[in-house]
Amino acid sequence: PNDLPNLYCLTSDYVACSHSKQVEIMCMHGVKIIQLRTKSLTNHSLMKEAKRAVEISNYFETTLIINDSLECSARAESDGVHLGKTDFSITFARRILGSEKLIGETIHSMEEAWLAKKRNVSDYVGIGPFRRSPTKSSLFPELRPKDFLIISEYLSSVPTYLIGGLNYDDFYLIKKLNLAGICICSSLSEGKEFGVHLNKFVLEAKKIFRR
Repeated sequence: PNDLPNLYCLTSDYVACSHSKQVEIMCMHGVKIIQLRTKSLTNHSLMKEAKRAVEISNYFETTLIINDSLECSARAESDGVHLGKTDFSITFARRILGSEKLIGETIHSMEEAWLAKKRNVSDYVGIGPFRRSPTKSSLFPELRPKDFLIISEYLSSVPTYLIGGLNYDDFYLIKKLNLAGICICSSLSEGKEFGVHLNKFVLEAKKIFRR
């Protein structure tokens, strides 16, 4: 888990192509860790998309994480699951998925960072939101800029990703805030057209990797 890629991309409900197609496009551009994230699909549709996405990601040797659904992650045999505060217990998820699968969680406060370290279960964490984003427009940033560095250093043994309203000119934050990488969703696309800016992110991620 400590060698996770610095560019972590998420699928979107708000573009014109399916989630599995988004995964395919990301893989073809060289993205190496992807989260299938949806708030609109039925359980049946999610499972269908997840199984197809797993086939694609396995072919490209890309890590695929399922957001929110522990059941879907287990049944589709994805590489892991990302859980929020209202989802299944992270400790329970580890019992179900075993030690080989990745488990991620999102942290919005110092208190949640403390709980994550105490549990010592997650393979990586997302910290944010750094800015407001179209993906979670109701979620306002609670952390001050210096808090992100404090949390990433506090969780030094766990790879940390910055989330929320990020763009391709934000890769400098990886070094500045001692991060593993940044998470990108809305900024990949232009309106309903998915992946318009994807190549910019991949190129910037490679530049950072070489430094």
